[in-house]
Amino acid sequence: MRMNMEGLRAGTSDVNDANALAIGGQYNHAMVPTEMTMDMFMLMPMYNFTKDTSVMFMFNYLDNNMSMASVDWDGSGNPCASDMATSGFGDTQVSLSQKFMDDLFAASIELNLPTGSTDETVDMKMLMGTPAMCHDHKGMVAPYGMQLGSGTYDITPSVTYLGAYYELRYGAQVSYKYRPGENDSGYTLGDEAKAKLWVRKPFSFVTLSGELDLKRWGDIEGSNSELDEMLNMMAPTITHNGGANQTKMKLSPTLYPSNYGGTLANITIGANIPVAMAAVGLELTLPIYQDLNGLQMKRSWTTALSVSAMF
Repeated sequence: MRMNMEGLRAGTSDVNDANALAIGGQYNHAMVPTEMTMDMFMLMPMYNFTKDTSVMFMFNYLDNNMSMASVDWDGSGNPCASDMATSGFGDTQVSLSQKFMDDLFAASIELNLPTGSTDETVDMKMLMGTPAMCHDHKGMVAPYGMQLGSGTYDITPSVTYLGAYYELRYGAQVSYKYRPGENDSGYTLGDEAKAKLWVRKPFSFVTLSGELDLKRWGDIEGSNSELDEMLNMMAPTITHNGGANQTKMKLSPTLYPSNYGGTLANITIGANIPVAMAAVGLELTLPIYQDLNGLQMKRSWTTALSVSAMF
């Protein structure tokens, strides 16, 4: 799966880089993210104990890349533009599902095992200090959204409805991810509530599908103390108006816990093609509504390619 994020958004309004980087402006950030991609490679073995009871595991590997832009503090254009990257194994999920009422409904419980790191570091250029200078900062704690796991044992119950009308298949699901406690880095990711509807129809050689999903997730509770120290001590002071004024700016919005969470609605179209003993699936997901907390990157699109086999 690849998810692409590009541009900034506050609530339901887009925010261009110039406004986010305006010295003394509404947002007053010295640096902002411009684009991020997340590649996820997943392995999902599943075993049916009976026709109604099954268990599934999900193992994943993440590769995150983010590009940054900086305020034009010295008239040279974008002196601190840089990239950062993290990669490694993410959290592991194990879920148990049970169908009932003649397979019309299914209930499941998923446990998230915190195998993904929450203390990843990055090397990047940072605008910081008084007076503001562009530094090569090595071993900086990565932003919350660039970490590889939640760091907590999260629990997600869900209920699914499964319907059919001749060859047409349809369904709905509601779920809630509860994140108890805080991780070793001192924070807890926000809980997530999800609801989705889908429909699938087989044709001669392909099954087409459509899905609508809605997600609401909270901001981050607590914070990473190393990031807090950096925010307090390294925020840059910009001299402007010919040296007549000095303004202390905020660092990147990705470093503030309040800039996480929101409401997101997506529409997904997909195709599934049988190939020998397996099936190849392709999906494209596009956001249709985004209401984001604080200032954060907006979703652009997500693609997913899958190969599945039953035996």
